[in-house]
Amino acid sequence: MKTLDAKEKEIIGRNIRTWRKRCGFTQEFLAQEVGKTVDHIAHVESGCNGVSMGMLFDICTVLGVSPNDILEGAYGKGME
Repeated sequence: MKTLDAKEKEIIGRNIRTWRKRCGFTQEFLAQEVGKTVDHIAHVESGCNGVSMGMLFDICTVLGVSPNDILEGAYGKGME
């Protein structure tokens, strides 16, 4: 199984932040909804931490988006 490199983490984190803000949610709200700390969400959004598949799906559920929306740009053409 491939691990995320720094650029992929950065893109995924940026996409999460973009969708979170589009939804009008704070990091605090997202953290509470997915059972993580605000610091963890901040580290994910900044690209310092990656996300597990489970956390990715939890975030997508809260934001009302698909994993493809979050992964877009991280893997060349995305998850097609």
